[in-house]
Amino acid sequence: MRDKLGRFKKGHKTSQEIREKIRKSHLRGGSLEEKTCLLCGKKFIVLPCQSFRKYCSRKCAFASPKRSQSIISSLKEFAKTDRAKEMRQKTKETCIKRFTGISYKKRYGEKRANEIIKKQSDSTKENLPITTFKKGLVPWNKGIKWEAMSGENNPCWRGGISKIGQVFRSSPEYGRWRSKIFRKDNWTCKKCGETGIRLIAHHILNFAEHFEIRLNIDNGITFCVPCHKEFHNIYGRENNNQEQINKFLYDTSRTTISVSEKVGGRV
Repeated sequence: MRDKLGRFKKGHKTSQEIREKIRKSHLRGGSLEEKTCLLCGKKFIVLPCQSFRKYCSRKCAFASPKRSQSIISSLKEFAKTDRAKEMRQKTKETCIKRFTGISYKKRYGEKRANEIIKKQSDSTKENLPITTFKKGLVPWNKGIKWEAMSGENNPCWRGGISKIGQVFRSSPEYGRWRSKIFRKDNWTCKKCGETGIRLIAHHILNFAEHFEIRLNIDNGITFCVPCHKEFHNIYGRENNNQEQINKFLYDTSRTTISVSEKVGGRV
């Protein structure tokens, strides 16, 4: 029985008359045939359109020695063809494109991604190993020099051929000083006021001649690359002082540096 929408009602059973019509349509004027499986010996019944069948199921068909050997040999031959190589390369490129560096939301969709993330309960997060990265975790060796692998103790030591300035600018102390200067000036060039471009922490009293105040926050100012280059073109790289900085910052007679030069200063 069906409802008003044409759907079968709960508990509906197909009548014997309908079943007979379906059976006759499948027989197509023929009769059912009983066969014996060549692999397991089990008897099974086939329709007239399936008279070619020799096995009771696909499991027996693929497990038969003749069939399995033909499949393996055909697969080995196909693997040597150019078509197979193209398919393997395409699959590799697709996987790299789809999954490399992609978040859960992009890979599985927002709904599925939220389900995956929720599976990691709070208790699981608490029991994570010490080596597992956690948000806000600061590495114990951040900013600490590894003395056992520094200088002459390092296997790559070449007798101290690096320049003193190069070594100093590569040190963690200089990196921290540079970040403090940028933070003090709000990551803005003090000459032109531009942000979002490459910046340089400039020493007011020049770097080479004032070793004792190289890491003094009051001895630093933020310039973009073009403005920094312009400053040294005017005043050179020796005997720099605060007076030069003041003249450079408040000298309005000079033309403003173009945006294209600033973008070019990124590299």
